[in-house]
Amino acid sequence: MSTRTWKALHISGWVIAGLQFIITGIFLFIMHYTGMIPSEYQFMIGVLLVMLVFLTLIMQHWKIPGIITKILSVILSAMLVVGSVYAYTTRSAVDGISGNKTHRYEIGVYVLKDNPAESVSDIIDGTFGINELTDRENTNKAIKEINDRYSAGIKTAEYSDLTALADALYDKSIDALIMNAAYVDVISDNADYKDFPDKVKLLTTITFDKTVEEDNNENYLSGNGIFTMYISGIDTNGAPTVNRNSDVNILMVVNTNTHQILLINTPRDFYVPTTVSGGVKDKLTHAGCYGIDCSVGTLEMLYEINIDYYMKVNFTGFVDIINYLGGVDVYSEKEFIAWNGKYHILEGENHLNGEEALGFARERYAFGSGDRQRGKNQMKVIKAVIGKMMSTDMLMNYTKILDKLSETMVTSMPYEEIGRLIKNQLDGMPSWDVQTYSVDGTGDTQPSYSLSSPNYVMVPNEDTVNQAKAYLAAIYDNQVIDTQAQ
Repeated sequence: MSTRTWKALHISGWVIAGLQFIITGIFLFIMHYTGMIPSEYQFMIGVLLVMLVFLTLIMQHWKIPGIITKILSVILSAMLVVGSVYAYTTRSAVDGISGNKTHRYEIGVYVLKDNPAESVSDIIDGTFGINELTDRENTNKAIKEINDRYSAGIKTAEYSDLTALADALYDKSIDALIMNAAYVDVISDNADYKDFPDKVKLLTTITFDKTVEEDNNENYLSGNGIFTMYISGIDTNGAPTVNRNSDVNILMVVNTNTHQILLINTPRDFYVPTTVSGGVKDKLTHAGCYGIDCSVGTLEMLYEINIDYYMKVNFTGFVDIINYLGGVDVYSEKEFIAWNGKYHILEGENHLNGEEALGFARERYAFGSGDRQRGKNQMKVIKAVIGKMMSTDMLMNYTKILDKLSETMVTSMPYEEIGRLIKNQLDGMPSWDVQTYSVDGTGDTQPSYSLSSPNYVMVPNEDTVNQAKAYLAAIYDNQVIDTQAQ
């Protein structure tokens, strides 16, 4: 090897080592920035990477070993760049879904589907029906927005009930109605108005964001190692921050001391007082229309507990996540056809892709117990997804899953708490025991706060509610529970 070639290799060694040192520094900074890696791991990784930089400098003084070291240094630097990208992506994705403090109201202007109007301006001289009391604050904001937008003073007619509002539109006593978009599903809860969503069309949507009041909870995860999260599932397109009927209502209690997770399902039609109804009973699903804080407060009253955090999940977006995870395995107690005849579910273990899993979680008409079994199946899907996300399958499409999570869910849990939870998991890599329980009730037809005309409800079975309270008390007391023992 000529002197000139050797000198060039020697200089390149310094350049490669310098780049490796810079990339190592960036990687260590981003790793620390994520707040998810235990300190002892950060120290060991840092020491090892710095030693490798010095090894690169030392080995360049030998010819053949020096060339091999340079090649390995380039490979290591490339791996650190990829690692930095993954770490930064993780931080950004979790930042995007955590610490959520807002929910969104969508107020829609609706006309009959056969109405030729294409925009509000086409009916600006007509009569707009509104609900007399329910969500009147946001309705008034929407009216003001319409008046300002079209330099108008629209004429309104008030109705005391949502079905009366729908009837006025049907018989053309009004030209349009202004109401919370979530009430479209509330109206269709009445069997006589099940086709309401198909009979109307949306002309425009006016949105308002509201900050959720914080209750100044103590930091439960860093305190006694236990926290309770309310999981609210909606099943419509759009951002998860939008207020909608909550079709999934699951309490998740995580005990990092016993490494147990308790999932308690409350059926959507549970007939209970809500925080906005002044003691009048309503279906639990309707609480979601008034904001996530209403759903949280309602469940706190029902189970006499304090809920630390919430998570809102749009289950439609879970399709892609489950597909990226390679599907999930769920057990079915019976064979049935899910989602309008699309998917055949076998009795026993089923490996389901995203579309099949969503169909499995949605189906209720195939069961005599209806929504009770649907709630149990939803918990099975959640349990399966948790298991997959804690396995190596998560790594296969890591960035895609994170991107989809940011579109699919938001949580009030602060980033620091999520990071601490991940640290705890990495520190000991414990396995988790997931226990599930569902409260029950009796079907009935009753008026409710949101819909004064009679509609299907589930009157709570107090024995099952008390059993749920007993499980909650036990897991809060660091006892190991077994819901299958009952």
